[in-house]
Amino acid sequence: MSHVFSAIAPIFLIIGLGALLRAKFGLADAFWRGAEKLTFNVLFPSLLFIKIAGAHIDWADALSLAAAVIIGIHLTALAAVPLRKLLNLSEPAFVAVFQGGFRSNSYVGIAVVLGVYGDQAAGAMAVTIFTVGVSINYLGVWGHLRWLPRDGHPGTWRSILADSAKNPLIQSCLLGALFNITGWGLPPVIGPTLELLSHAALPLGLIAVGAGLSLGAITGASLPVCA
Repeated sequence: MSHVFSAIAPIFLIIGLGALLRAKFGLADAFWRGAEKLTFNVLFPSLLFIKIAGAHIDWADALSLAAAVIIGIHLTALAAVPLRKLLNLSEPAFVAVFQGGFRSNSYVGIAVVLGVYGDQAAGAMAVTIFTVGVSINYLGVWGHLRWLPRDGHPGTWRSILADSAKNPLIQSCLLGALFNITGWGLPPVIGPTLELLSHAALPLGLIAVGAGLSLGAITGASLPVCA
């Protein structure tokens, strides 16, 4: 238990640091938007590619793990659908509830797994990252286009796939899986460069999580948050 606590406590201290920096150090909103954009488009994709491409994965055992993840996420998303009419939520509020129900915070999740289990969990974590990343981002795009359609028209399967394919997290997961399955390994020069970038992903991502917390907003959206 002490090992788990010592591994998890620093994660939440870094999140708390983000909240403190936002509140006390006068960093403008533009800075935090830039930090989130950098993490989402560069640092976190680098981390996902490195972890998936370089992990030792038994793909036979990975299928059952991936199936459990996919089924669990889709059942959770399906369970949220009746809440729209049951709670009489507006489309934007419902989409937030829908996505909030199954979207995980990968920054926190990866940090906890690596902190508690170390590199021995890298293979299982890589499979989970890949499966979760593709599933939640695809479902998120689908839900957004289904209930908040562009120009009043719901998205087609083709447009949903096209939007999902543009997501840098999905791109890095697919590319990492390709390098892993083919046995190419990390490419020279580019691999070490991405690995260096990946080291900054979790600290900056966790700080951005803390900076983005708005506990006061809970009172104004108590019913959707409880849902």
